Amino acid sequence: MTQRFFPEVLCPGCKIKMSVKLILPPRADISRMETVVYHCPRCELETTRHLIPSAKRQDGAKSQRPN
Repeated sequence: MTQRFFPEVLCPGCKIKMSVKLILPPRADISRMETVVYHCPRCELETTRHLIPSAKRQDGAKSQRPN
């Protein structure tokens, strides 16, 4: 099984890192876009992000966000 990396999401209230709870498969009308559900372990808040999986980098490093 290949390891996947997802953007880090912070809980807006607790300011702690949320964990990935669920990854929904791409819908037929929006090809390639996945819905990722994040969960806060402290306050139980959930949020979703819609992502297009990127190709794995050749050098194995994670992509960096621009500043």
